[in-house]
Amino acid sequence: AVKLYGDSTIALFTHFDGESQSTSHDDLPTEDALLHLDNRLARIEQLEAELHGMRIAVQGLRNTSAKLSPIIRLPPEILAYIITIGADEDRLIIEEKEALMDEDGDSSDDDMGPPDPPHFPTLVSHVCRRWRQIALDTPMVWTRIDFREGPPFEKSKEWLNRSEDCHIEVVFDFLEDSTQLEENETVMAALDILQPHGGRISRLLIRMNTLDEMATIIGRLTSGDQTLPLKALALSVDEADGDLLARESLHGKAGTLKAILEGLEELELDRVHIPWNLVSFNGLKILKLQSLEKPESPTPQQLHAILSASPNLEVFEIYDSDLEGSFERNELSPIVFPKLQTLKLSLMDGTTTRFAFQLITAPKLAILRADGFDISGGSSIQSTVDAGKLLPAFFDRIEPTSLRILHIIQDELTDSNFLDILSASRGLEEIQFGDNTSISPGLLKWLEGKEDGASACPNLKSLKLDSCSGITSDSVKKLVKARKAAGRPLQTLSLKYCSVDEEGLEEWLKARVPKVTLEDDSDEDEDNDEGDLDDLGLAMTDEEGPDVEMTDEELW
Repeated sequence: AVKLYGDSTIALFTHFDGESQSTSHDDLPTEDALLHLDNRLARIEQLEAELHGMRIAVQGLRNTSAKLSPIIRLPPEILAYIITIGADEDRLIIEEKEALMDEDGDSSDDDMGPPDPPHFPTLVSHVCRRWRQIALDTPMVWTRIDFREGPPFEKSKEWLNRSEDCHIEVVFDFLEDSTQLEENETVMAALDILQPHGGRISRLLIRMNTLDEMATIIGRLTSGDQTLPLKALALSVDEADGDLLARESLHGKAGTLKAILEGLEELELDRVHIPWNLVSFNGLKILKLQSLEKPESPTPQQLHAILSASPNLEVFEIYDSDLEGSFERNELSPIVFPKLQTLKLSLMDGTTTRFAFQLITAPKLAILRADGFDISGGSSIQSTVDAGKLLPAFFDRIEPTSLRILHIIQDELTDSNFLDILSASRGLEEIQFGDNTSISPGLLKWLEGKEDGASACPNLKSLKLDSCSGITSDSVKKLVKARKAAGRPLQTLSLKYCSVDEEGLEEWLKARVPKVTLEDDSDEDEDNDEGDLDDLGLAMTDEEGPDVEMTDEELW
C-alpha cells in the first residue's frame, strides 16, 4: 500500500515540478519513506495553492482590464453595426409600447405604460472612450429628432449635427399643447432649427390639436424650393374639420404635397382627411387609417384603387373608419397581397367589413386582429348567414400554417364559425376571442386535439378569452391537462369575465400554466365600489354626520 501510494505521489510531484527521476523507497525504513512522501505531498499542496492564487489573479486582471476583454478585439465597423441594431431596437420597443396601449384602450395621464427606453447609442457612448468615439462617428444612430424635449432643443441640435448627411426621422408631438400655433414660440423655434435640414427628412410624425396647426408645420417645411424626401408620414389631430390640403397655410402647394404623398412607402392618418380622388399612391408598404368620418373618408372604389396600386403592402390597419358609400358584389375585383403580414380591423360598419374580408387575400398573413366589426349590417349583405361565411372564406385563402396570432372580438359569430376559422389556421401560436357567449366547451374540446395525440393548433402557446361566459371550469381543466399530456402545454392562459369562478381553479391552473390571469365581474364590481363614494365627493369622516350604521341600500 505504501509503495502504490508513493508511486502515485511521485507521479504527481514529477508532473508539477518537472522532476525527471523519482526516488526509490525500497531501501528506506518505513518511517523515513513516509516522511519523504509527506514532504512531497506538502510541496504538492503548496503548488496547488500557488496555482489557485494565480488563476484568481489572472481572472481578476481579465475582469478589470479592458485590454484583455475579448470585445476589445472587435473591429470598429462591427461595434458600429451593433450600436445601429440597438438604436433600431429602441424604435421597435417604442412602437410596441404604443401598439399595446392602443389595444388596452385610451390611457389616462397617470397610466402611460412603461417609460421609453434610454437611447441605446447614448448609453454605449458612456462606457469607454473608444466606444464613445465609435458611437459619435456612426451618424445613422442619431437620426431620430424628437422635439418633445422642449426649448432650447440642445439635444436636437446636437443630434442633427451628429447625423451629418443621413436621412432623419422627425417627431412633432404637441397634441397636449392648447396654445395657438401662431403664438407658440416653442414650435416655431423647433421649425427654425429643423428647416435647414428639411431635405433630409425621410420620416415625419406630426400630432397636433387642429389641422390648421398641422398645415402650418407642413407649410414651413415645404417652403421655397425645398422638397421633402419622405418615405413615411404619420399625421394625427385631435379635432378633424375638413380637408388638410384645403388649409390656407398650404395654398398653392397641392402639387408639392400630392408628389410627397405619392412617393410614400408608409402612411398613417388619424382624423386627417386628404383628397382621395386626387392622390395616386404608388408602392405603399404600410397603410393605417384611423377615425376617418364620413363624408371625408375614402369610398370603397377609392380605397380599392389605393390598395391595387400597392401590391407589396405588408401592414394594413383600419380603425373606427367607415367607407363612404357602398359597392356591388361583383363591382370590385379581389386583391392579392403576397407580402401582407399584419391586418388589424376594428370598429367597422357592414360595408367596410365586407370590403376587408371579401376583397383582401393575404396568403402569408401572420397577424390578424379584428374587433367590433359588423357582419350583419349593410344594405348589400342579404343575411346574417351569408355574412357569417365571410370570415371562414377569408381564412380559406390564407395558407394553413401562416397565421400565428389571431384576435377576434365579435358577438355575432357562432361556435361553428370559430371552429371553421381554427380548422383553417393550424399554425396559430396565440388566440384571443372575446365578447361572445357562443364559445362553448366544445371549442375547448376541439383545441385538446384528437385521441390519437394529434393536436389542433399544435403550436398554440397562448389562449385568451374575454367575456366568453359559455365555457366551464371543467372544460378549461381538461384543455390544460390534454395539451400538457400531448407535450404541447399552454404557456399563457387568460380568462376575463368568463364566469369560471370555481374555488381553487386559479391555484390549479398556476400549478400547470406558467402565466395565468383570471378576472371575473365581482373583481370589477369591488374596484368600482371602492371608488364610487370618492368619485361622487360623498366620502364621510368620523366627525361628519350622525353616528349610525346604514346598509349600502339605505346609504344610496
